[in-house]
Amino acid sequence: PTSFLATVPGGKEYYMQHLSSVFHSLTTIYENYHQSNALQKWRDHISHLLRLERDVQLKKEAGARGIKVVTVEFILRVCRRSFRTWVLWVNGVIKEERRCAAL
Repeated sequence: PTSFLATVPGGKEYYMQHLSSVFHSLTTIYENYHQSNALQKWRDHISHLLRLERDVQLKKEAGARGIKVVTVEFILRVCRRSFRTWVLWVNGVIKEERRCAAL
Protein backbone atom coordinates (compact mmCIF):
# COMPACT_ATOMS: atom_id res chain seq x y z
CA PRO A 1 0.00 0.00 0.00
CA THR A 2 2.77 2.50 0.66
CA SER A 3 4.29 1.93 -2.78
CA PHE A 4 0.84 2.71 -4.26
CA LEU A 5 0.64 5.96 -2.28
CA ALA A 6 4.00 7.02 -3.66
CA THR A 7 2.64 6.82 -7.24
CA VAL A 8 -0.55 8.87 -6.55
CA PRO A 9 -0.40 12.67 -7.00
CA GLY A 10 -0.20 14.36 -3.59
CA GLY A 11 1.38 11.24 -2.17
CA LYS A 12 1.17 9.92 1.31
CA GLU A 13 0.69 13.35 2.96
CA TYR A 14 -2.51 14.02 0.97
CA TYR A 15 -4.11 10.76 2.13
CA MET A 16 -2.89 11.16 5.70
CA GLN A 17 -4.40 14.65 5.79
CA HIS A 18 -7.66 13.33 4.30
CA LEU A 19 -7.77 10.42 6.77
CA SER A 20 -7.03 12.80 9.63
CA SER A 21 -9.96 15.03 8.65
CA VAL A 22 -12.24 11.98 8.29
CA PHE A 23 -11.26 10.67 11.74
CA HIS A 24 -11.73 14.14 13.19
CA SER A 25 -15.24 14.31 11.67
CA LEU A 26 -16.09 10.84 13.00
CA THR A 27 -14.90 11.65 16.51
CA THR A 28 -16.85 14.93 16.46
CA ILE A 29 -20.03 13.12 15.38
CA TYR A 30 -19.43 10.44 18.04
CA GLU A 31 -18.90 13.01 20.80
CA ASN A 32 -21.95 15.03 19.73
CA TYR A 33 -24.08 11.89 19.72
CA HIS A 34 -23.01 10.94 23.24
CA GLN A 35 -23.44 14.48 24.49
CA SER A 36 -26.97 14.72 23.08
CA ASN A 37 -27.74 11.24 24.44
CA ALA A 38 -26.57 12.28 27.91
CA LEU A 39 -28.64 15.48 27.71
CA GLN A 40 -31.71 13.49 26.70
CA LYS A 41 -31.22 11.12 29.64
CA TRP A 42 -30.88 14.14 31.94
CA ARG A 43 -34.11 15.67 30.54
CA ASP A 44 -35.92 12.36 31.04
CA HIS A 45 -34.68 12.16 34.63
CA ILE A 46 -35.77 15.73 35.38
CA SER A 47 -39.20 15.19 33.80
CA HIS A 48 -39.58 11.99 35.87
CA LEU A 49 -38.77 13.90 39.07
CA LEU A 50 -41.20 16.67 38.13
CA ARG A 51 -43.91 14.09 37.41
CA LEU A 52 -43.33 12.46 40.83
CA GLU A 53 -43.53 15.85 42.53
CA ARG A 54 -46.73 16.71 40.65
CA ASP A 55 -48.25 13.34 41.60
CA VAL A 56 -47.51 13.96 45.29
CA GLN A 57 -49.12 17.41 45.04
CA LEU A 58 -52.18 16.00 43.26
CA LYS A 59 -52.56 13.29 45.91
CA LYS A 60 -52.43 15.92 48.66
CA GLU A 61 -55.04 18.01 46.85
CA ALA A 62 -57.22 14.95 46.28
CA GLY A 63 -56.97 14.07 49.96
CA ALA A 64 -57.96 17.58 50.98
CA ARG A 65 -60.79 17.57 48.42
CA GLY A 66 -61.90 14.16 49.71
CA ILE A 67 -62.04 15.41 53.28
CA LYS A 68 -64.08 18.40 52.14
CA VAL A 69 -66.49 16.18 50.19
CA VAL A 70 -66.90 13.81 53.14
CA THR A 71 -67.53 16.73 55.47
CA VAL A 72 -70.14 18.24 53.14
CA GLU A 73 -71.85 14.86 52.70
CA PHE A 74 -71.93 14.37 56.47
CA ILE A 75 -73.48 17.80 56.99
CA LEU A 76 -76.07 17.09 54.27
CA ARG A 77 -76.94 13.75 55.87
CA VAL A 78 -77.40 15.40 59.25
CA CYS A 79 -79.58 18.12 57.65
CA ARG A 80 -81.71 15.52 55.82
CA ARG A 81 -82.15 13.47 58.98
CA SER A 82 -83.07 16.57 60.97
CA PHE A 83 -85.51 17.67 58.26
CA ARG A 84 -87.14 14.21 58.20
CA THR A 85 -87.48 14.30 61.98
CA TRP A 86 -88.99 17.79 61.82
CA VAL A 87 -91.42 16.73 59.06
CA LEU A 88 -92.55 13.72 61.11
CA TRP A 89 -93.01 15.91 64.19
CA VAL A 90 -94.97 18.57 62.21
CA ASN A 91 -97.15 15.84 60.65
CA GLY A 92 -97.82 14.50 64.11
CA VAL A 93 -98.78 17.94 65.37
CA ILE A 94 -101.06 18.54 62.35
CA LYS A 95 -102.76 15.16 62.83
CA GLU A 96 -103.24 15.90 66.52
CA GLU A 97 -104.72 19.33 65.76
CA ARG A 98 -107.10 17.81 63.17
CA ARG A 99 -108.14 15.09 65.63
CA CYS A 100 -108.82 17.68 68.34
CA ALA A 101 -110.73 19.89 65.90
CA ALA A 102 -112.87 16.97 64.73
CA LEU A 103 -114.01 16.22 68.26
